[in-house]
Amino acid sequence: MKKRYILLIHFGIFIILFLLCFFSSEALLNWLMPGFYDVSNWIMLVSFETVVLFIAITVSCTIFIRKQLK
Repeated sequence: MKKRYILLIHFGIFIILFLLCFFSSEALLNWLMPGFYDVSNWIMLVSFETVVLFIAITVSCTIFIRKQLK
């Protein structure tokens, strides 16, 4: 696979997982902290999910590209 194709696949996966986390974060927040609904909690949860996804996708993309170069 070419590097561009690997990057596009990982970017697409990141967008799909981000949208899934974004739309399910309110339900997750209600499950984790029932009765403590606050917008700042929701923003922190979405931010945390986004950072974790970004790190995981970046590591995965780096591994795939390094395997491709060998």
